Amino acid sequence: MKHRCFNCDYLLSHLERMKLTTKAFQFSPPCFICPDCREKIGSTELSRFSCMFTLLFSLFCSVIAFLSFSPSDSIMLIVMTILVLLNLKVNQYIVWPFIINLKKWETLQESLPKSRFVGYSMFLVLPILIFISVFWLGIN
Repeated sequence: MKHRCFNCDYLLSHLERMKLTTKAFQFSPPCFICPDCREKIGSTELSRFSCMFTLLFSLFCSVIAFLSFSPSDSIMLIVMTILVLLNLKVNQYIVWPFIINLKKWETLQESLPKSRFVGYSMFLVLPILIFISVFWLGIN
């Protein structure tokens, strides 16, 4: 199972997996120390990316569903704020702990790609292509 310690096969509880989910304004990945083997455990980059993707997807779907009712402008801001906070808390406490995959904890500098080609394509070329495609879809 993917929610076990990679070193001693300790099964992490839901609360322990919640500690490994990404928090707002957290610049280094969260870590958890296994109670059995004392090894630092972290979440993979792909699982953190999928957590953010589920948050954005759920926000998008809930906003579309809310706007289909065509509410008045006076209560729209309040309801949208409540909707965003509710989505964040549901994702953070219920959905994200099941998405998290575990690995040995490492800092952000250690987890960066070692190849310049991979680094430039991941952090420069890919975001530019995503922005261009979003702008193109927005225009058409």
